[in-house]
Amino acid sequence: MKFVPVRALLLGALLLCLLAAGCGYRFRGQGNSLPGGVHSVYIEMFVNRTTEPFLENRLTNAVTRRFARKREVEVAAHRSGAEAVLSGEITVYETEPISYDRNDKVTEYRSIMTVTVVLSRLDSGKTLWKGTLSWSEEYLADADKAIQDDRELAAEVQISDRLSDEILSHLLENF
Repeated sequence: MKFVPVRALLLGALLLCLLAAGCGYRFRGQGNSLPGGVHSVYIEMFVNRTTEPFLENRLTNAVTRRFARKREVEVAAHRSGAEAVLSGEITVYETEPISYDRNDKVTEYRSIMTVTVVLSRLDSGKTLWKGTLSWSEEYLADADKAIQDDRELAAEVQISDRLSDEILSHLLENF
């Protein structure tokens, strides 16, 4: 059996750490700037192309909150104070049953939302990033309509929050 000196092990571990640190890897969404070097963005109200009311309010508010938490990005209150504008459309919102009990009653639903998002430079109108993103959430069915509506609303809020995270991550990584 061959023993490796402790000094060689430490040197190897240090070299491995230095290589890993220098490889440029970072966690998704941890980039520091928006495409085109944009630092200030105006977030327009999302357009709701579905029949589900108020989705545009929930998603716009979630995106605004998410961007406001990112220090490297300033959310402008007016278009005139921004370098770029973030706009988007909610193109799909569907709720579908995904599981049933033995009496063929729905026991669980899935709601899905799809959005198209565009980041454009205000001075030139140039599209800096465009993408389509989707997210879904599942929730339990209930015979009580009020409880069922509350659960669907909670799913809508969760979807909006997750989509806002995805939008920011994709923009920062320029996916």
